[in-house]
Amino acid sequence: VPFLHIADAVAKEAISRGDSKLMLLGTKFTCQEDFYRQRLESHGLEVLIPRDNEIAEIHRFIYTKLKTGSFPDSANERFREIVLSFEKSVGSIVLACTELPLLLGNEIPDTCLDTIELHCQAIMDYKF
Repeated sequence: VPFLHIADAVAKEAISRGDSKLMLLGTKFTCQEDFYRQRLESHGLEVLIPRDNEIAEIHRFIYTKLKTGSFPDSANERFREIVLSFEKSVGSIVLACTELPLLLGNEIPDTCLDTIELHCQAIMDYKF
């Protein structure tokens, strides 16, 4: 059975866009451990992570808001502010937690890479 790594699908899309610098957003573990970042870097991409306070805030959104299904508009607005603050410094923003697009709703910026969508597309495109 082939193993189609989610980060490989993300890297392929970033490279196809001509992006070489990415901002990785996700849980504290995804941002601070190197399992995801190293996989992206193995494709020749530069990967940045948010500041510690932003990582903690995003982690809190994921575990106390998104996982419970209740998140206020203020959480959506704050997450959008965080995302928009990175748009000028990187080519793409990796939404490396499958729930993060929920915080952006129907208005996901073009700079964002929805990892679950990209992974599913890679699976569908795979030739067995």
